[in-house]
Amino acid sequence: MKIYSLACVIVLFSGSIIAQQRDCCWCKSPQGQTFGVEVPAGFGSRQCRIACSSSYGSAVGFKLGACYGPPAPQSQPNDCPLETVGGDCKGNNWCQCHAMSVSVSKKELNLDDKLTVSVGVGDLGSGKPLVDPGGGSVDWGDGATSPFAKLADGSYQHTYSKPGSYSLTIKEIGQFKWNADDGSCSFYCRAEKHDSVVVTKSLTVEQIMALLRADKSPDAKEDLAALEKMLQKKNKQ
Repeated sequence: MKIYSLACVIVLFSGSIIAQQRDCCWCKSPQGQTFGVEVPAGFGSRQCRIACSSSYGSAVGFKLGACYGPPAPQSQPNDCPLETVGGDCKGNNWCQCHAMSVSVSKKELNLDDKLTVSVGVGDLGSGKPLVDPGGGSVDWGDGATSPFAKLADGSYQHTYSKPGSYSLTIKEIGQFKWNADDGSCSFYCRAEKHDSVVVTKSLTVEQIMALLRADKSPDAKEDLAALEKMLQKKNKQ
């Protein structure tokens, strides 16, 4: 099978700079899982054999454009219900779930990059005293979760093991108390926010050519010659 592709890179060739877009090589792992490797656009599917084998997979397809788009946005909870666990809150709701802030270090990252999520807990209970330390979690969308054991601002890191689009879910919870002359209660407030990231493995033209040179097979020599010819043609344009 012969294949071609791209990465979001700038390639230096024969003294000229060529800004490149991304195309996608679809690969299959020895375990039968399908994944994408992004390669330089404009060279067709011929790069896919070596791009997939560099990740211990075999080429099964090719498409123009990036492998992964952002996942569909998840709806954010519109209400901030107060859950009374003792006493009578007199119909008051001090929960401010929208006060929580979330920022991600990158919306698109390479496979080996670390993603950092920063959480600002905000004034979840409208200044009411905490009954316990509270806490929350960051669900990274790949089965991994980073819990935090107290209701405090913090940053959390994660590295993904596979390319793909991932939906993040960040939650926080706190139990608070209210005391006044006309009543008292203990209550929970919960906040939840969502974000998303795209994780890719990308190869540059230089990396593709280095892999082809290291591969001494007849197919690799043929692919390398074709790639060099196309680069020369692009450089003359």
